[in-house]
Amino acid sequence: MDKKKKEEKTFWQELPEYIIIMVVTALVCNFVICFNKIPSGSMEPTIHVGARTVSWRLPYLIGDPAPDHSDIVVFHSPDENKLLIKRVIGLPGDEITFMDGAVYVNGEKRTQDYEVWTDAPQETYHVPEGCMFVMGDNRSNSHDSRYMDTTYIPIENIHAKFLFAIQLPR
Repeated sequence: MDKKKKEEKTFWQELPEYIIIMVVTALVCNFVICFNKIPSGSMEPTIHVGARTVSWRLPYLIGDPAPDHSDIVVFHSPDENKLLIKRVIGLPGDEITFMDGAVYVNGEKRTQDYEVWTDAPQETYHVPEGCMFVMGDNRSNSHDSRYMDTTYIPIENIHAKFLFAIQLPR
């Protein structure tokens, strides 16, 4: 039996395959996941300066998911034209209180291993419907809901949910 030789394709014959691969890759990178580089230490020790983050974007494009307390989210800042990454502390209807260097959500003290904190303002916030209150894990070095012009971030501003970070060598 004669075996037919496999015909080698030319570049022009393979071009449609390459275009499909590039289009699918672009769609995945724009609509399913997103990649960001962390420019500041506001999320340390959880996410270090210079780390590359991978976040899940798809649910926020095709649905209307609500974040949970302690989720780390990437969101569009209402004050600046850029994406920020912070931890969700308060959800609609929550009362956030800072007292004696601790965070209280609806009267319950929240102390987490990831928090870095040197002092806390004595304040109380009431999160309105459709909004969230966010903070960086490095509470003493984070420009977050406590200091933003727009204290409460609209949940619709969420761009993606953080999945993991990759720390590349400097």
